[in-house]
Amino acid sequence: MIAAPLAMAAGVNSARSGPSTGEEADIGAPPAVVRTALVEPTTIAQRLTGIANILSPEALIQLDSDIRTAEIAAKFSQRELTRYQSTQSLSLHIIEGAQRQAETAATQLDLLKLRLRQTWGDNSPFLDVDKRKPLIDQLSAGKISLVRLDFPDAMGSLPKNVHVTPLSGGDDTQVSTLWQAPSGNSAMPGVSYFGLITSAPGLRQFDRARAVADKGDARSGTIIPQSALVVFAGETWCYVETAPQTFERRKVPLTWPVASGYLVESGFPVGTKVVVRGASTLLSREAEPGEGDDDDDGRGSDARPHPRPASPMADRPQANDDEAGDDDAGAVEKKQGMREVEAEKYPPKIGVRTESALTAGPTTGSTGRTPAE
Repeated sequence: MIAAPLAMAAGVNSARSGPSTGEEADIGAPPAVVRTALVEPTTIAQRLTGIANILSPEALIQLDSDIRTAEIAAKFSQRELTRYQSTQSLSLHIIEGAQRQAETAATQLDLLKLRLRQTWGDNSPFLDVDKRKPLIDQLSAGKISLVRLDFPDAMGSLPKNVHVTPLSGGDDTQVSTLWQAPSGNSAMPGVSYFGLITSAPGLRQFDRARAVADKGDARSGTIIPQSALVVFAGETWCYVETAPQTFERRKVPLTWPVASGYLVESGFPVGTKVVVRGASTLLSREAEPGEGDDDDDGRGSDARPHPRPASPMADRPQANDDEAGDDDAGAVEKKQGMREVEAEKYPPKIGVRTESALTAGPTTGSTGRTPAE
């Protein structure tokens, strides 16, 4: 955490900011545009999206029929065994046969009930015989539908506010009864549920739909506004006012986005003041102490004039202007005299322009002397 205390002195705001080592550095007067706001507490439920498959109730209806048949057979065998045991004239062989038949019928009934539990789950409403019969009747009549919900994310408790929307479009339907499935879906690792919904167009057996729910475990924390966030060194931060005109830079996790910013579960308790305007200016002053500007436009010290670098020739001694002028005039006279001596020693040829002629400029006649001259 990087502290950036801003103190008041002589009626002028002054600010000091420390680099990542914890040392403080003077960053000049704080900008007048700095504004803070209190973080707001909130509780949000994570939205889950999955796939809903409308199942055929045929297997459930058949299993219910088998259970009811087994219950009748088990009751009959038990009554017969009781009657045989109360009769003294029957042989032991007949009584043992009736006992074996009653135990077989009871075992068959227990096996069917176990299959029902393994297929539809321990919390299925079909386990209770009093509830199973009316539900089976409604499924058979097409008034309700059985749906399997597959979500890719695991969760600690049952999802809430579960709705199913047809893929072909239409109104969504709320899942009235929901319980966890005993097995997952190999095509979508995660968690699966069974539910009952009211039958509707696009939500009948063998149809596929979109499932939306709220995660059962809601997250609580505070919201950091989007305007308070700044990026530095590849991380996201915000400035917190820890004391009057004293600010501290804290890292903000971007795990839980919300409409107005990001939800954080710790580090920003209720009552924390965060800078919602001027955070970029505080960051620029912290990064370059003393080079900041009061504007919040990110220009920093670009608008300030900078001294021009010294020229490499600046340290060389300069000659006196009068002496330099005299030297230049002497050099010109010496060069002109040498040219006159060369012209007398080597006369120019006819029709050929000499160096002195080129130097002297254009002429209107011949550049050399003729024999007649």
